[in-house]
Amino acid sequence: MTTPAAALAGAYRETTGALAVTLVTTPSLSLTPTTDVVALTITSPATSASGIDLNSVNTSGVVIDVDVIPANNSNANDTVLDLTYSLTVTDGATYTKQGRILRLTNSQTQTSGTITDSADCLVIVQAGDSGKAISITHGGTGNAIDIASTSSGYGINIDQNAALASGKSALRVASNTAAHAGWLVSLSQSHVASGTGVLSIENASVSQSLYINTYGVTATSIDIDAPNTSGIVIDLDMVPGSTSTAQMLTLSNTGANASTGTGVVIDHDGATGLAMDIDRDGNSGARIWALKIDCDNAGLGGVGAIDVSALAAGDAVFHLPVDTGGVGAAYGRMAVYVVGVGIKYVALYEAA
Repeated sequence: MTTPAAALAGAYRETTGALAVTLVTTPSLSLTPTTDVVALTITSPATSASGIDLNSVNTSGVVIDVDVIPANNSNANDTVLDLTYSLTVTDGATYTKQGRILRLTNSQTQTSGTITDSADCLVIVQAGDSGKAISITHGGTGNAIDIASTSSGYGINIDQNAALASGKSALRVASNTAAHAGWLVSLSQSHVASGTGVLSIENASVSQSLYINTYGVTATSIDIDAPNTSGIVIDLDMVPGSTSTAQMLTLSNTGANASTGTGVVIDHDGATGLAMDIDRDGNSGARIWALKIDCDNAGLGGVGAIDVSALAAGDAVFHLPVDTGGVGAAYGRMAVYVVGVGIKYVALYEAA
C-alpha cells in the first residue's frame, strides 16, 4: 500500500489489513484541504468495534482540541461538533435502538495507593453575549435530563455569581402548553424514614423567600393535601430580635373586588378538637391581648366584630370559667375591659 508523503507528517508502516502509523513530529498529523471539502472521512463497517479509539497518556494538556476560527470580518453560523445517531428501517420488521450518542466517563483504579480525584467530567464555558450554554430540544416521551446520583453532595448546584436583571432568575421553569395533567415542577421524597425535608429555602437577604403570583381566576395558589395523622401541616416558627415588630402571618384581601371574598375560611369537620386554638404567652407589665379585631365600614351600614348568627337558640356563644364572686352562688359573671375605665362585669343568668 502506498501512502502519499504529503498525507502524513511522520513515519508510517503497513500491516495486514490495516495501516499502523507512528507519528513523531509536531503537529503529528496535519490535514489542510485547499478547497471546500471534507478534511477527514472515516467509514467503518464495524458493528462492535470503535470507529475511533484514542488512548492518551496526557496529564495536563488537551487530548482533543477542536478550534473553529471563522474568517475575519464575516458572519458565522457554524456547528463545531455534530454527533448523529440514526437508524433506518425499510423491511417492515421491528427493531430496538438503544445505546448512547455521547458518553463521558471519569474513573480511577486504585490497585495500590490512593487517588484523590477532583476532575470534572464536563466543563462548558459560554463567553458569548446571549447564546445558550446548553440547548436541549426533546420530542420523545423519556426524560430530557435524567440524573441518577449516588454522590453525597448536591445533585444539581447553581451558583449565581452575577446580579440578576429585573424579572430574571437563576432557575426558570416555564410552560406555555395547553392544559395538561402533569406538574411543571415535582419534588418527590419516597423514603418515609428520611429525617430531612423535601424543600429547603434559606434566604439571607431582605427580599421574599417565596413569591407566588397566580393569574388564574379560579385557581388555587397553594393546595396542601396532607393525610397527616399526628403531625403539623403548616408550622411557622419565628425567632425575632428583642425589639422586633415582625408579623408571623399576614393575610391581606385587597383590591376592587375584595368585598366579595372572605379573608380566612376554616372548615373543620373533625369529631372533636377545636377549629382554632390561640395560646398567647407574654411577659409585659401592661395588659396583653390574644386577639384583636378592627372592623371598618365605609358604607352606611354598621359594623360588628363577631357574627355568630348561624348558631341555634340555646347554643353557647362563649365557654367561660366559673366566676361567682360578688354576684351570688346561683349566677356567674363575665369580665370585660372598658377602654378608659377598666374591668367591668356582665352578669350571667341560668337558663329559665
